[in-house]
Amino acid sequence: MIFFIPFLLAAEVDLDEKIKENDISTYIKEGTRFIPLDDLARLLEARLNFGISEGRAFLFYQNHTISLIAGCRDILVNGKLRKIEPPPQFIEGMFVVPLAPMKEVLGSLEVSPDEEEKSIPSIEEALGPSRQSPSIETAIASSTKSTSQKVVMLDPGHGGRDPGAIGEYGLREKDVNLDIVLRLNNLLMKRKELTVLMTRKDDRHLGATSRVDLGKRVKLANQKKADIFLSIHTNSARYNRWTADGFETYCPRSKATNYGNVDDVDVTNEADLGVIIGDLNEGYVLEESRRLASLIQEELSKRLITPNRGVKERNYYVLKYTEMPSVLAEIGFICNPNIEANLRDPHVRQVIAETLYKAIIRYFQEAETNWNL
Repeated sequence: MIFFIPFLLAAEVDLDEKIKENDISTYIKEGTRFIPLDDLARLLEARLNFGISEGRAFLFYQNHTISLIAGCRDILVNGKLRKIEPPPQFIEGMFVVPLAPMKEVLGSLEVSPDEEEKSIPSIEEALGPSRQSPSIETAIASSTKSTSQKVVMLDPGHGGRDPGAIGEYGLREKDVNLDIVLRLNNLLMKRKELTVLMTRKDDRHLGATSRVDLGKRVKLANQKKADIFLSIHTNSARYNRWTADGFETYCPRSKATNYGNVDDVDVTNEADLGVIIGDLNEGYVLEESRRLASLIQEELSKRLITPNRGVKERNYYVLKYTEMPSVLAEIGFICNPNIEANLRDPHVRQVIAETLYKAIIRYFQEAETNWNL
């Protein structure tokens, strides 16, 4: 089907009038009006596809592609990152989007009157080569065009006397974290543009106390002036251990204005790194942290069949006190026996490592267009 409308701006479509004419049900939540995405697609005569994971959708409108994830404020419009507030979400089991922000997004989409008519692309065509999750053999082909060397600090959570969370059948989080990070390190090391560092390369604790351990991880990243900091963990639940499921990525709510001697900060290191510190400031690093977290969630959703729990903001110690964009990825609930069994599988760990690799390269690629995935 051909969906070409000779308008200069897509916003010229009067959505409010169409909603009224077609008797479309909308929903009011916390003062915001939401519309089901499938109804919006029908009104726009656009094509809608849902991703392989629940909560991810692609809206193909005229010659544009909009990618959305439920619970995520970051959307991709023709491959470029934009924000939408409040985020898409589920209401009564339906994927809904905020009407006014979506009208703004649609209104910004230019449609040239003299452009040749074109068919709605497939998902693969719309996302382009860099979005198609190429084979890892292709992905690790290093680009020689990068203008600057980037430093990546990888942090396998826990270690030594601190096992982290432990599965019902004895699998330890510290071992899973380290194995995935070692695999990720091997992939990233093949990129000439990257210097890859790790907070630990074996089963060790970095300090005599938990606070010293966390402080040394942060201090190492800051001293090496890393461009990004990625901490890998597995999740656990206190009450629904056998049914908890999904993956999620955390970014900092704020960054400390004065890092000082982080070894002396009095914190405790719970099994789930539940160290919450007060808000101080916001800035560019926070935005970049969220962008990296969103890319990790998006890439994980392409490979994992477990629920996408979205990007969340928490001032975990290693996120707040690192000076660079930083994220903490929880790649699965080790307390769930089914997930524990999967995490024992080397193939699963390799897939996770490859997925994280692609997210990291995309992060740099979107900031510097001459990076190749």
